[in-house]
Parts: sequence; structure tokens; C-alpha cells
Amino acid sequence: DENGKQVLDLEAAKMSKYFKERLRNIKFRYPAEIRMKGLAIGVEFKKKGYATQIMERCMEKGLLFSDLDSYIFTLFPALSIDKKIAERGLDILEKCV
Repeated sequence: DENGKQVLDLEAAKMSKYFKERLRNIKFRYPAEIRMKGLAIGVEFKKKGYATQIMERCMEKGLLFSDLDSYIFTLFPALSIDKKIAERGLDILEKCV
């Protein structure tokens, strides 16, 4: 229904802001360009292979996402993602950079 969609949109907007804030505060080894449209997230590095290294380290710790190429990784969390789950995933990502 329309009310449910509005609630989902509002929650997705809150989570988008949370992801943006957390990603901007991660101390990546190389400069990162973070691009977002809602919860569609891309993080690009100038260093070839760095995105793939991060993705592989995260996979070893149970966090799955993909790299577009060796410069960019993408995150597409569910629109209904819970903040605790997002926090846990971003904590893993932060430990793998």
C-alpha cells in the first residue's frame, strides 16, 4: 500500500545517509570516490586492484559484494536493511581496508 511505500522510502533515505557517512569516514589506504543513488553505492579508487583486494578480504569474513573492475566495488543493500546489519557489514568492510 502507499503508506508502506512511504515508510520504506523514508527508512531507505535514512540508511543511505548512514552509509554515506560511514563510508566517508573509513580510512581507505588510497583516496576513494564514493558515488551513491539511494542505496546503490559505488566506491572507486585510482589504485588498480585495490577494490578487488578489499572485496576478497571481505568475502573471507562473510561480507559479500562485487567489484565492477579492479578499481570499483559496488554495494546494493536491501532497501529494508536494518541499521544493526548495516553497521555489522560496514564494520567488516572497515577492518578489510
